[in-house]
Amino acid sequence: MARSRVPAPPAAPDSGRAGSEGSDSGGSDSGHPGSGLQVYGLQNSGNQNSGHPGSGSAGVQGSLGSPAGAEAAARPGPEAILPTYETQAEAFARLRGQALWEAGWLRRMLAAAPGRRVLDLGCGTGRPIAAWLAAAGAEVTGVDGAAAKGRLFRAAVPGAGFVQADMRRLSLGRRFDALLAWDSFFHLAPADQRATIRVFAAHAAPGAALLFTSGPRAGEAWGQVNGAPVYHASLDPEEYRAALAQAGFSVLAFAPEDPECDFHTVWLARFGGGRSGARRGPETTSLVR
Repeated sequence: MARSRVPAPPAAPDSGRAGSEGSDSGGSDSGHPGSGLQVYGLQNSGNQNSGHPGSGSAGVQGSLGSPAGAEAAARPGPEAILPTYETQAEAFARLRGQALWEAGWLRRMLAAAPGRRVLDLGCGTGRPIAAWLAAAGAEVTGVDGAAAKGRLFRAAVPGAGFVQADMRRLSLGRRFDALLAWDSFFHLAPADQRATIRVFAAHAAPGAALLFTSGPRAGEAWGQVNGAPVYHASLDPEEYRAALAQAGFSVLAFAPEDPECDFHTVWLARFGGGRSGARRGPETTSLVR
């Protein structure tokens, strides 16, 4: 998959979401500042998001929900994510901004993790996120379903491991101290997002930190990377909470539309190893910068 960003939906009827940082439907950073990603189909109530600060996007129009008729036919579903990023990998790498405004959350993830083994799901090209993690001392393993992204990832982060795989069906037989699905998980369909949270748990060591992005509420949206349309989706926050708890994660922080992170909606959770008894611990929306 490739990383991308879901714009904020309006206070309008929702249409159950799905989601990846991966364009793992796999991941690729499409939608980070200067990335060349344009997101359309959504309009935020109150916060227009017509080009988030420094995002390089051309604006957000319309309303959240399912398109109809000819409009729907022109908007590909989640299964088109990997083929799109396969053909757009070079353009994405060229357009993706390198201003690492995600660094505060990445530091917070590393601080919460019991070790330095990081699984980057939907790692995309590896720049700037995986490269930053490796420079910070993390042992990074990237996962992306697009082979073209993998070639760029290996060149950008030569000391990291890489696995070409669809995150929905990932089974590495290994556990990690931190799992990251930044701007990738939300490329998956809603049902696949629910199931993939269990995949996260299967790869999490006791006490592992999980950091991912979603939309602020349930719905679907379409964006563009270098002119090619891409699908995004999200569950409702309470459904994410329930799915995380069932998989053994407790929420440490939830920041909807964080203004210090290009209005991304960010989740940080910790894996306790249980299946259904995870307690909701103290939660905060403050950031560590």
